[in-house]
Amino acid sequence: MHKSKYFHWALLALTLASCNSRNCYDPCQEVIEQKYVHKYGIEIAPEDWEERGQCGQVISTRKDGTTVAEYYDNGVLHGDCTYSFPHSSTVARKESYDFGALMAETAYYRSGGSRQEVKPTGAKGKEVTSWYESGVPKSKESFDNDILVEGEYYNAEHTVEGRVHEGNGTRIQRDAYGQLIARELIQNGEIAQITTFHSNGNPKEVIPLLKGTRHGTVQTFLPDGEPSRVEEWTNGIQNGTTITFENAEVVSKVPYTNGVPNGIEERYRDGNVLAVRITWVAGNKHGPTYHYAGSNVTTDWFFQNKPVSESDYDILTNYNQRNRGY
Repeated sequence: MHKSKYFHWALLALTLASCNSRNCYDPCQEVIEQKYVHKYGIEIAPEDWEERGQCGQVISTRKDGTTVAEYYDNGVLHGDCTYSFPHSSTVARKESYDFGALMAETAYYRSGGSRQEVKPTGAKGKEVTSWYESGVPKSKESFDNDILVEGEYYNAEHTVEGRVHEGNGTRIQRDAYGQLIARELIQNGEIAQITTFHSNGNPKEVIPLLKGTRHGTVQTFLPDGEPSRVEEWTNGIQNGTTITFENAEVVSKVPYTNGVPNGIEERYRDGNVLAVRITWVAGNKHGPTYHYAGSNVTTDWFFQNKPVSESDYDILTNYNQRNRGY
């Protein structure tokens, strides 16, 4: 292979590999155009880039429309490397390097203002600063090995509304325009409970967490504040009774085991009148389903989700028990 073609494809492979390792703004796509600019501002051929010390800028256009401008000093990233929004000259993300060491990473709004800046601290720490699109600071946080240690959170008027100190406190999440998204209870640097909100400010979900997974009673509310659903979770798995509501009245109670319905589901009319009882076994309707209407009771039978007659249910059940050695 001709030297220039070999070097071009080798450099392309290295560029894509480095892009993947640095967690690009968008998933790395095929590079469709690439040019090399010497540190003195002269565009040079790919085969001359290495011979002239790899000092200057490599500008790549990707298939997804993203333009990447990387700066090198003797083949090592040094200075600001930028990533544009797709099909735009506006910078979406900037990485700042000091001879290969990442010193800061900044994300931008399409308007050009800073959205978030991340600075590594120590071996595994980082400081994260965020802004509203108006330019007002939104939050300042310090992490140690991805554990939140310190934080201060502001509303759009730059008033402090939440703090985390030594890994404990309240973390506030707002969108770029100041709309409240979530309030998080932080304990020992981790989220112990998260409350999300509707656009009118009323709670939407209250979710207790343990090591990042749902653990405890999860409550869901409608925008007017009425309850919608109550669930029980254990270490990220739905266990216990799930209750659903309509017009603030109970419409169903479903028992869960290991994430699937298991037991007797009850459905109600007008919040307190039993209407249906459904038998669940490991996520399947299996057994009788009773329908109540006044003093009348009708029964449907299911065998592993398939409707059957009562006699067929007995035959299939006995057959399975014999084959399982019961």
